Amino acid sequence: MTMLDPQPDTTLSSVRFDLDGFGRAIELNDLSVLIAAYADDAEVRLTDPDTPPMAPRVLRGRAAVADWLRADTRADCSRRVVRMVDGLDRVAYSEERQYADGTHEIAASTAEVRNGRIRMQHTVLVWDRWE
Repeated sequence: MTMLDPQPDTTLSSVRFDLDGFGRAIELNDLSVLIAAYADDAEVRLTDPDTPPMAPRVLRGRAAVADWLRADTRADCSRRVVRMVDGLDRVAYSEERQYADGTHEIAASTAEVRNGRIRMQHTVLVWDRWE
């Protein structure tokens, strides 16, 4: 086997992750679809100004991810999913968020997908300074 003649990866699941549906669920704040998109043993790492790369916030398990999604989903926030990239076992997307008070936020995420569900995700959040 050489770099020019790789062997097929037989560990990938035949179940595809529905990135388009996931993006719509983000934009519609559809918590049931969002929560169901994560594996039982999912891990999400969040990096933002309060939790830098050396000490990201780490959520382990679907229940912890669900709690975060419930807390992060606000009626006063409009979301738009942009720049989606769908690979065989990885996805990437960005969210552009705008809050009623005019604050803007960007969330850029990459995720490893297994059996049609998110297994490992890293999200980087940046936002306008609050003055």
